Amino acid sequence: MYYSLAMLLLGYGFGNTTQVLVLAAQNAVERKDIGVATSTATFMRQMGGTFGIAVFGSILVGTLTTSLAAAFPTGPPAGVSADRLTGSPAVIQQLPDVARIPVIDSFIHAIQTTFTWAIPVLIAAFILSLFLKEIRLAGRDDVVATAEEPAPA
Repeated sequence: MYYSLAMLLLGYGFGNTTQVLVLAAQNAVERKDIGVATSTATFMRQMGGTFGIAVFGSILVGTLTTSLAAAFPTGPPAGVSADRLTGSPAVIQQLPDVARIPVIDSFIHAIQTTFTWAIPVLIAAFILSLFLKEIRLAGRDDVVATAEEPAPA
C-alpha cells in the first residue's frame, strides 16, 4: 500500500510539472514553431534525466564502494560473499549483524552524500528560474488574430 501511494504522489507531481513545462515552452515561441519547442523541451528533459542519473548514480556507487571498503578493509566477514553486500534488501536483511549493520550504514552514507551533491544543482536551477521572463499565456484571441494574417505567397 505504501508503494502504491508513493507512486501515485510521484506520478501526480511529475504529471503536473511536465505539462506546465511543455506549455511554457510552447507559449514562448511563435505558433509555427510549437512542434519544435515541444520536441526540444521533451528531448532536453530526457537528456537532463539521463545526464542526472549518470552523474548522481556515479556519486552513489562511488561513495558506496568507498564506504564498503572502509567498513571491510580486509574483505567481507567469513562466510559472506562480496556480492551479497550489495544485494537486494532481502539479501542484506539475511546477513549476519557483523556485516549487515556496516552495509546499511554504507548505503545510508552513500544516499546522503548523493543528495548533498544535489543541493547545489537545485539551488542553481532555482536561481536560474528567477531570470526567466514572464510571458502572457496566449489565448483564443491570439490564435484568431494569427489565423487571419495572410499567408506569404
